[in-house]
Amino acid sequence: MIALAVMFSNWVICHNNQPAFKIEPDHDHFRRLIENKVVVYGHHTLDILPNHKPLKNCKNIILTHRRDLDIPDATIVTSVNELQFVLRNFEPDDVFLIGGTELFHELIDLCSRAILTIIQEDIETNSTSEFFPRLDQRPNWLPGRSSSTHFRDGHQFHQQRFINTNFRKHTSA
Repeated sequence: MIALAVMFSNWVICHNNQPAFKIEPDHDHFRRLIENKVVVYGHHTLDILPNHKPLKNCKNIILTHRRDLDIPDATIVTSVNELQFVLRNFEPDDVFLIGGTELFHELIDLCSRAILTIIQEDIETNSTSEFFPRLDQRPNWLPGRSSSTHFRDGHQFHQQRFINTNFRKHTSA
């Protein structure tokens, strides 16, 4: 599984209940990465997707504690064990974790890599700020390739990859 996120340079991915804003070239890159792949996310992330519906052209798996959810075009799982059972039939590089904050914190060490779009500015934090796990402070996560800096709509951003040195293909018993 590969984590995908957009964040500010102080690791904020959501502020005032709004996700870090979309940068159109990065949004296109995101769509190309996940096309015909598997995306894993929580039911709160579903609420910020276009039309509050599962993403098109990929297999959607929603991890939630809500057993009553019935969402067309999505597979609902209610535990990490159930998620791992469902994912056993997919190659790890074909599975993308796209949010939200709780799932990033809960599942990050099940990911082989992280591809982060970093908006090169700090946003003032408050009680509504949500943070991506600090991979730069985890000994098993090493920085990998970084793109050059891009400019769009008055903002600078780049992509930074991290590699989980403890990753091994997780299988279900």
